[in-house]
Amino acid sequence: MKNIIETKKLQQAIQILKIELNQRDLLIQNQKIHYEEKCEELQEKLADMTYQKQLLQTKLDSQLQIDRELALRSQDEVRQQLSQIMERQHQLEDVNKRLIAKSNEIRHNLHNKILPTDEEYRTLKSTNINSEQMSLKDFIMIKFYETVRPLETEIDNLRRTQNILDSQLAANGQDLIQTQKTLDEERRSNHAVHMQLQKLTSELNEYKNLCEQFDFKKQNYDRIKSERDQYERRVVELDRQITQDELQIQTHTKEKENLLLQLAELRQEVIVLRQDKEYLTRQYNDIQQKYYSAEEKISILEASLDETKRAKEVLYEKHISTRYTYIYIYIHLFRLGIEIMKDIDICK
Repeated sequence: MKNIIETKKLQQAIQILKIELNQRDLLIQNQKIHYEEKCEELQEKLADMTYQKQLLQTKLDSQLQIDRELALRSQDEVRQQLSQIMERQHQLEDVNKRLIAKSNEIRHNLHNKILPTDEEYRTLKSTNINSEQMSLKDFIMIKFYETVRPLETEIDNLRRTQNILDSQLAANGQDLIQTQKTLDEERRSNHAVHMQLQKLTSELNEYKNLCEQFDFKKQNYDRIKSERDQYERRVVELDRQITQDELQIQTHTKEKENLLLQLAELRQEVIVLRQDKEYLTRQYNDIQQKYYSAEEKISILEASLDETKRAKEVLYEKHISTRYTYIYIYIHLFRLGIEIMKDIDICK
């Protein structure tokens, strides 16, 4: 019965395998069609992405070129302005140094002279006195005023121009900082565009990998089909093996029946041997009881024998002691008799 059940199970398993193979064939065909459609869609997406990539690349290159040109132009303009300002500042510093040297010379030469005020100068000029008639002090004061006053006005003008140029230099510095900030912002925007481009390239690579996977599955369709054929051949081989197993099962059943007959005979022999064993165990128990009783008797006899031996030894010791005492008495009496006989002989 077990063999029949096993054969039925194997037949059911073979049928299930056939059904699964057919289902797998259908699934493989459906997946093939689905993957081909996906491959076409991905190829279209890939073409669109490549076109968008080219457009973005051209836009990015043009924008970068324009930004570079603008940045270079602004840098050149700022450099030119700074160079002009620096040259003008150097010129003003040279003029200022010369004027300071002149003023120091004048101060050194006219250390004790006093520069007249505007009112004093007007009063001196309003006198209408000739230079020959004027006093030396008034003449020097007038000449000193006429020479120093224009220089002071020129110095004031130069200082004002210097302050104006300093303010212009500060403003140009602010403009330079602002242009540097705009340049940094443009660089950041270019970096963001570059990152977006890298992201698009990574997505493109992912799409390429998917296409390669689909191509791999398309290429391995023949291999899967060959595996299916191998499974079918394996099923045929299993059918053959099942028939062989059925024949072997029949032979095994015959051998099993023979073994069952032998087992029944052996069981009968076992029953007989058990009966013999019980009989022998009863005899063994009787003999063992007799043996135990004999051992008890032997132990009693051994105890009595030991007692007789000990009594014999005691009697032997007593016999020897009495013997020695009798011998000693006999010798003593013998000696007394000899002495008595000697005394009698002496008396005679």
